[in-house]
Amino acid sequence: MLQAEVMMENDIPREVMSRLLKIHWVWIAPMFMWVYRPAFVRDMMTGGQYYSPLLLMVMCGHAARFHEGKLGEMLIARARLLLGTEIHRPSSITTVQALLQLSARDLAYGHVSQAWTYSGMAFRMVSDLGLRHSSGSILSLGHLNAEDLEIRRRLFWSSYFWDKAMSLYLGRTPALIELPSVHAPELLDDYAEYALWSPEDPGPNAEEAPSASYHPLKAYTISCFVNSCKLAVIISDIIVLLYSRTPGDDADSTLRGIRDRLDEWRALSPDHLKLQPDNFPNICPPPHIISQKQASDSAEKILLSLEQAYGFSKVSYLMAYCIYTSASVMVQDAKAGDSLASRKKDTFLRALNTAAKTCQLIQRSLDIIMDSLNAETPSITPAKPHPATENLLNRHYLPAFPYRDTHMNINPSATVDGVDINGPSMLDCFPEQHMASSTGDWYMPS
Repeated sequence: MLQAEVMMENDIPREVMSRLLKIHWVWIAPMFMWVYRPAFVRDMMTGGQYYSPLLLMVMCGHAARFHEGKLGEMLIARARLLLGTEIHRPSSITTVQALLQLSARDLAYGHVSQAWTYSGMAFRMVSDLGLRHSSGSILSLGHLNAEDLEIRRRLFWSSYFWDKAMSLYLGRTPALIELPSVHAPELLDDYAEYALWSPEDPGPNAEEAPSASYHPLKAYTISCFVNSCKLAVIISDIIVLLYSRTPGDDADSTLRGIRDRLDEWRALSPDHLKLQPDNFPNICPPPHIISQKQASDSAEKILLSLEQAYGFSKVSYLMAYCIYTSASVMVQDAKAGDSLASRKKDTFLRALNTAAKTCQLIQRSLDIIMDSLNAETPSITPAKPHPATENLLNRHYLPAFPYRDTHMNINPSATVDGVDINGPSMLDCFPEQHMASSTGDWYMPS
């Protein structure tokens, strides 16, 4: 009875709602874990606090961008109307979850200002709800139970992770800096870790349909999420300590410390999240696991396996960012006539071009790569190699940033042992550089 009321309340046919929610749980939920599925499904049936019409509308509208065309626009338009009412009420878990996904959806369509605004509202509500303080000690307050704490912890870390993903891709300073007393998620419900994942997709795009021979695999959703959040803490420090302010005298030691932390993170990552290119599994792992391991030397093999298994149309933001960095590393060698680099570059560009059909923001990464490929290579005096015992990060750019042949003004003095510390000043991925002053909309450069 309540299920029928939910469908009538949102005017979404049952088969459409089921299809869109399935897309959400398979392709969207595992990476950022915005919504705790058991509580959402239960409360959708009972009218509990962890369900709201706004949240359902946003979840369906976000999932619809993969297949449903104008249906997604209609659902998101309704969601915006519902949001107008919700923001006049006290902050709630479901409103934060809806705002985060509205942010993700608008970011995918290149609506940077709207995505930034929605995420900012969500992060303010995270602070308002005190989600950073969700340790077991607050059970003594009496109005929260173990499930409430689990949901609060998950949502805080989901927000924290999404904040760093947006900052990384847009080149902006993170909003959520303060961490809980324990600097990693402590999740009690590990059912999703051992649940089976398969790319079953009832959508109509036959050319992107998953391979019929794909066998379900363990999702490892929890360990992947926890590991990603640990990496997000390091990413936050990289952005804040190195790229959001003028470096101090201790910049070199900061670099070395971060390098050591990254090495430790990789060494302590669970074995099932480490994809070895020389021993790659016969069945392509889920996308959220693939995002844990992408570098230029192994990304092509991983991407070819992903393409064969279920295509590139559902490549995530972070995976697209990894592909972009891998492609940027190949640019100079490809321009120099290296056939292996050219082949890898073509694979990366094919993945980005396909993903851009459902995530238009990826077009900005393509623009940067193509501009670099088409630009004349300036004559640059090679830097003297540094001994292995000296600063190991002796590049003049970060891999995600454009090469020098993108004709940007770079301050060569803003370096520490050859490492550009003022990277944001030359970032072509800053949204302000692709904003129309009259409308505020992002545009693709001609």
